[in-house]
Amino acid sequence: MKKTVLIIEDDETASEIMEVVVNKLKLESMTSTYCLPLRDIQFLVPDMILLDHQLGDKSGSELCLSIKNNEHTNRIPVIIVSASMDIKKISRQCHADDYLQKPFTPNELEEKIKRHLR
Repeated sequence: MKKTVLIIEDDETASEIMEVVVNKLKLESMTSTYCLPLRDIQFLVPDMILLDHQLGDKSGSELCLSIKNNEHTNRIPVIIVSASMDIKKISRQCHADDYLQKPFTPNELEEKIKRHLR
């Protein structure tokens, strides 16, 4: 069974790049352009989440904190993605497993996915 990566990203270009990289790695991708409720993530049970920090009026980092504080989802690796210069600090505060600074290259994303899905 293929591992699944949940992409939560409202920027269409970034989302498409993420999907291409995930599919290149022969992983299944699921994509959302809005912040999903925690119960939906529990239902989907992804193997990894690529999560935009700023999702319209919602905060990806708040969702990440909820994921990491929930006993059913806290083992799912979450990579926070943002153009914010404070992304390293933000990722620590919400207990993300890693972060990816925008703009990013497909190779950077591929390395982070491989590192956390070993």
